[in-house]
Amino acid sequence: MTALRAHRRGGPEELVVERAPVPVPGAGEVLVAVHAAAITFDELTWEQTWTRDGMSRVPIIPSHEVSGVVSEIGS
Repeated sequence: MTALRAHRRGGPEELVVERAPVPVPGAGEVLVAVHAAAITFDELTWEQTWTRDGMSRVPIIPSHEVSGVVSEIGS
């Protein structure tokens, strides 16, 4: 899939368009084919964007505001 990702904290200059593996949804999850997304500057600096349980989450795909179609349902 094509994704807009950041490999380190910073502003919009850190965002790169690149190929990324298609995630596989787990139990209770869905995969959404995103048609539109919004990104706020805060998402690029929030600690929760970059870590989960103290573990790094890079590269990140920012945005929690998306519109699209459910393309797969996890088992």
